[in-house]
Amino acid sequence: METGPTPSTEPIPTTAPIPATESTPSSEAPPSTQHIPGTRPTPTAGPLLRVEPPPATEPTPNASKRKQLSRDQRLQIHTLRKAGHTVEFIVDFFKPDKVTYRQVYYACTQPIESQKHRCGAKPKLDETTRHRIKELINQSAGARPMTYREVAKELQLDVSENTIARALAKEV
Repeated sequence: METGPTPSTEPIPTTAPIPATESTPSSEAPPSTQHIPGTRPTPTAGPLLRVEPPPATEPTPNASKRKQLSRDQRLQIHTLRKAGHTVEFIVDFFKPDKVTYRQVYYACTQPIESQKHRCGAKPKLDETTRHRIKELINQSAGARPMTYREVAKELQLDVSENTIARALAKEV
């Protein structure tokens, strides 16, 4: 029987021991953080630092939180820019409204919007036609009163009697 090295009862280290660094000699380190050769140094947290919260200031609103410019403001900006004023002047001009440079640039580069039109159906009788109906009724006031159908025939209008009644109600 061959006798070889006998297995030792010591556990085999899984990592190599970390040698002490030369930059921090063990004599200078505090006793609780001294490195023992052949062991791993334990990580220490160092001195506790007190973190002060930043001073309370008013947060700067993001572009998404800023109020959008109205059509009139955009039109004023566009007019000021066409008159030759600088962007800086326009921002200072609108300072109470807190207008940003980006809003001024946007207003200058976009086309001017037309005013919104009224919703609903367009009137069948315009203002001049309503005025003509009113004049015809006033002329025939001394004579026999005219029905709405006769007014439509006289002025050659292709509208109903109710349309003429509504037009006269608007004129009064």
